[in-house]
Amino acid sequence: MRHRACILLALLLPGAANARPLGQPEISLTEREGLYHLRAIFFVPADPQTVWDVLTDYDHVARFVSSVTKSQTLDRQGNAILIRQVIVGRLYFFFRRLHLKLRVEEEPLRAIRFEDVLGADFVHYQGSWILREKTGGSEVSYELAARPRFTLPTFLVKNLFARSGRRLVEEMRKEMMRRQSGRH
Repeated sequence: MRHRACILLALLLPGAANARPLGQPEISLTEREGLYHLRAIFFVPADPQTVWDVLTDYDHVARFVSSVTKSQTLDRQGNAILIRQVIVGRLYFFFRRLHLKLRVEEEPLRAIRFEDVLGADFVHYQGSWILREKTGGSEVSYELAARPRFTLPTFLVKNLFARSGRRLVEEMRKEMMRRQSGRH
């Protein structure tokens, strides 16, 4: 009887039925007038330094993020960095290579803010990674606001951003855990 009461209580608690496994990214995507807002948050059992090292490994990100084919630091002046990236967007039979020149501002062990200054494939491309230390690891938030120059039906672009965003945060989280396990 006690077991049934616990199950019933869990079902009645707000959000209990929608609870996600610990560490699984929580992702939301909205679109308004062609501007797509992607937000993701996840917990990773890795210390802040390990998380930071992965987030700022700009020249090697193509090794652990499948959508990045090239990433190169062009200039670094303190916490201001200029990075060239080529990413590949894939959805069903659609394939597109996208070029970015990211102006990055770092707030060490806390935040990374970035913006595309090239404007070749996006009218607007701006976002951030925010890092918070938590008991047993770190909480990582990712946000991106983007308006592509290319035109596809909204439902396809939303699907592309949702899949790409989920894959990005999952691959980043996996690399954070891999590096953390190598430190012990």
